[in-house]
Amino acid sequence: MRNTIFFTTIKYITNMAKVVLIALLIVSCGGGGTATTSSTTVDNTPSLSSDKSFLQFSLRTNESGSQRLFTGEIDGNNITFNNVDLIDISNLVAIFTLDGVAEVTVQNILQINNQTANNFSQPVTYVVRAEDGSTKTYTVTVNRTSDRAFQTFQLVSNQDDGSQRLFLGEIIGNNININNVDIADVSNLVANFTVNGVATVLVGNNVQTSGSSTNDFTQPVTYTVRAPNGNVRSYVVTVNRPSDRFFQSFRLRSNESAGQRIFTGEIVGNNININNVDVADLSNMVALFTLNGSATVTVADIPQVSDTSINNFSQQVAYVVRAPNGSIRTYTVTVNRSANNSIQSFRLVSANDQIFDGVISEQNHTITVPVPFFATGLMTAEFTTNGARSVTLDSREQLSGVSDLLTLFTYTQQLVYRVTAFDGNSQDYTLILTRPNPGL
Repeated sequence: MRNTIFFTTIKYITNMAKVVLIALLIVSCGGGGTATTSSTTVDNTPSLSSDKSFLQFSLRTNESGSQRLFTGEIDGNNITFNNVDLIDISNLVAIFTLDGVAEVTVQNILQINNQTANNFSQPVTYVVRAEDGSTKTYTVTVNRTSDRAFQTFQLVSNQDDGSQRLFLGEIIGNNININNVDIADVSNLVANFTVNGVATVLVGNNVQTSGSSTNDFTQPVTYTVRAPNGNVRSYVVTVNRPSDRFFQSFRLRSNESAGQRIFTGEIVGNNININNVDVADLSNMVALFTLNGSATVTVADIPQVSDTSINNFSQQVAYVVRAPNGSIRTYTVTVNRSANNSIQSFRLVSANDQIFDGVISEQNHTITVPVPFFATGLMTAEFTTNGARSVTLDSREQLSGVSDLLTLFTYTQQLVYRVTAFDGNSQDYTLILTRPNPGL
C-alpha cells in the first residue's frame, strides 16, 4: 500500500512538470501574452534601430536645363565638396543614401532626398535621427574652385568690308601683351578669351562675354577674373601698335587721258626725289605708294589713297605718314622735271622724198646739212630729242616730220631751233645749210 502511494505521487509530479514545460514552449513560440513562472517576465516588443549614418552624399544643380552633379567625400562627421566650379551655390539639392530608416533635417526642416534645396555658400549642418531617437550631425562644406586664370586671350577687329583681323595675346604673369596690332583704330575691339574654370571676367564693374564685349584699347585695360570662391586676379592688357611709318615705294602717275606715264621716286631718308619727269603739267598727278605696315598717309591733313589721290607737284609736297601707335614721319616729295634739251638727230626731207642728213655739234650747238644744188623748194625737218618738252623755230612750235620748215631761197640765212626742256631751260641750235661743190 505504501509503495502504491509513492509511485502515484511520483507519477503526479512528472505529469505536472510536463504541463509546465509545454506552457513554456507555447509562450516561447508566440502563444501570446506574458508567461510568468515564479518572478521572471519575458518582453516580446521588437527593438528600434540606431542606424543614422550617410552612406553617400551628392549635390546637384537645381536648374531647369542640364544639371551638374558633385560627389561629396564623407570623413567622420564631415562631408566635403572640393573644386565645385559653380558661381552660384545658393540653391543646390542633396542626393543621399542612409544605412537605415532615419530622418534627416536641416535647422529642423525635414530634408527629402533629391528634392530639398539649400544654400551652401556657408557650411550646412545636417542632423540624422535614428529610429531609436539617437542623432548624428554632419557638417557639409562646399569648396568652390579658386581657378581665376586666363588660358587664352585675343582681340578681334571688325573691318568695314565685313572681314575680321585677329591678334593673339601673350600672357606673362598678370600681363597680356598684344603686339604689332597694325590697325589705326583700337577703340572698339572685341576680346575672345578662355579661363581655367567658370570664373567671371570683369572690366570695371562690367561683366565681359568672350566674343561679344568691346573695349577701348587705346590705353591699357585691366581685366579682373573672379573665381567661384570669390578670389580675384587682375590682368593688364596692353595693345602695342607698330611704329611702322615708312614708305617702301613711291611713284607718280601722270593723270592724262591719253597714255599715262609712270615715274619712280628715289627714297633717301625723309626725301623722295622723282627725277627726269618729262611731262608738262605736274598739277594733276597721282601717287602710287606702299608702306611697311598699316600706317595712314595725309597731305595737308587730307587722307591719301594710293593710286587715287591727286596732288599738284609743281612745288614740293609734304606727305605725313602716321603709324598705328601715333608716331609720324614726314616725307618731302620733290619732282625734278627733265633738263633734257638736246637734239639727237636731224635731217631734211624734200618733197620728192630725198633725204639729207644733218651733222650735230653739241660743242658749237650747230646742225650742218649739206644740200645739193638741185634740191630746192619746201623741205620738212625730221628730228628727235632726248626728251625735250618742245622745239620751236622763230617761236613757232615744230613737229618732227610734220611742219614745213624751210623754203630754200638763200643759204646765207641762219635758222635757229630752240629746244626747251621740261624744267624750262632751253638750248639753241643753229641750222647751217651747205652746198656741196657741184664739180665734185
